[in-house]
Amino acid sequence: MTGNIVGLTRADLSNARSSRAAAFKNNKSLTNLAPVPGFRAEIGLELVSENYTAPMMVTSPNDGTGRLFAVDQIGVVKIVDADGTTLPEPFMDLRDKLVKLSPRYDERGLLSIVFHPDYRNNGRLYVFYSAPLRAEAPGGWSCTNHISEFRVDPDNPNRVDMSSEKILMYIDKPYENHNGGQLVFGPADGYLYISLGDGGRANDVGNGHTPGIGNSQDLTKIYGKILRIDVDSTTAGSVPAQKGPTGDVNVDQPENPPEPTWTTFSGSLYGIPPDNPFAKTQPE
Repeated sequence: MTGNIVGLTRADLSNARSSRAAAFKNNKSLTNLAPVPGFRAEIGLELVSENYTAPMMVTSPNDGTGRLFAVDQIGVVKIVDADGTTLPEPFMDLRDKLVKLSPRYDERGLLSIVFHPDYRNNGRLYVFYSAPLRAEAPGGWSCTNHISEFRVDPDNPNRVDMSSEKILMYIDKPYENHNGGQLVFGPADGYLYISLGDGGRANDVGNGHTPGIGNSQDLTKIYGKILRIDVDSTTAGSVPAQKGPTGDVNVDQPENPPEPTWTTFSGSLYGIPPDNPFAKTQPE
C-alpha cells in the first residue's frame, strides 16, 4: 500500500495489476480491494482498560500469569490482570525521569517496553524513554533518549524496582519528533532490536541532519537506523556504526574508560555506559 503522495495516480502503483493494489490521495481511495470470497469480518470493540493520557502499546511477558501491560506516553505502565482488572498502582512510573512533555502535542515520552524472553526467571525488562537533555549535548536540542534495563521488584511481581535502572545507551535528539522508540527481541537470535528515528523535523533538514541526504542514508549517523545488541553477553557484542576520528565508518566496540563514567565517541551524539553487557572491558 502506498502513502498519500502528491500527484499519485493508478499508473504509479508498482502493483497496479494486482487485485489488492491500493493507494490513497486526500484521504480517498484510488483503488478498491477485491473481496475475499467466503470471508465476512465480524469486528467489535470491548473496553479492557481506561484512564490513559496517550496509550502507546500493550504487551505481555508471557510468564504464565495472563497479565497485560499497558504503556502510557506520560511515563506510566499499568497492569491489566488476567481477570480484566486494572491494578490501582502502576507497574512502572517514570514521570520524574522524563523530559517535560508538551500538553498539546509531543512525540517524546515513554515510547515502549519489552520483556526479556526469560523474564519469568530473570525479571528483566527494557525501556525506551525521553529524558531531559544532558549537559554535554548540543545547546538548544530537545532531549536525550535512554534505552535502559530495569528489574522487577523481587518482593512484588507487580512493581518494577526503579533503583535497578541500568542505562544501556543514551542518544541526544535535536527535535521533539521522529524518535522511533520501538523495542523488540528477535525470536530467532534473542538480540534486542532498537528502532531509532531520523532526529526529527520535516524534510531531513535542520540541526543534526546531514545536508542533502538526511540522517537515515548517512551510515556515520546513528539516527534513522535499527540497532541490534546482545543484552545477555558478558563480552563485547554489537554496537551501532560510528564515525571515527579519521571519518571512517566502523563497528568496532569502543574501549571503556578506566573510571565509571560515560563512554563517548568522537563526533558522535550518543554513548554507552561502561557497565553494560555489550561493551568491551579495558585490556590489562
